Amino acid sequence: MKTMKVALALLAVVVLVSGCISGSHVAYRETGHNEPVITVSDISTDKGIYHSGEQMMISAILHSDMDAAGIEVSLKGISGRLNSAKSVNLTSGTNEIEFGYRLPPCNVCGGIRQGDHVITCEVKNGNATISNSTVISVLQ
Repeated sequence: MKTMKVALALLAVVVLVSGCISGSHVAYRETGHNEPVITVSDISTDKGIYHSGEQMMISAILHSDMDAAGIEVSLKGISGRLNSAKSVNLTSGTNEIEFGYRLPPCNVCGGIRQGDHVITCEVKNGNATISNSTVISVLQ
């Protein structure tokens, strides 16, 4: 029994010394690093094909390793027509940010051309900009 306690105590010391038990928030505070690590893992729309004049719902899936306030998330694309931004607060883990956008009505009246269009989500995190893109199809 005594050797079992000694073995468990030694195992605990080895695990703590090796760094197997640590938290990322603690590591940031110890190193003075207070910027979250954010990734844009996915951008999706409620449909794959749209007609001119339709309302789109666009979702960006962001992952953050810690809570973060005032993170700027923007959507750009559709031949320069889409340019939307918002400041959001992220929680540690997965965050879904939603945007709504109505496509221009038609090609003839200054709208957009039929075809494939890129939508890019950009996240400003301190001096870094993280981005990811998706493609949608627009019919007249």
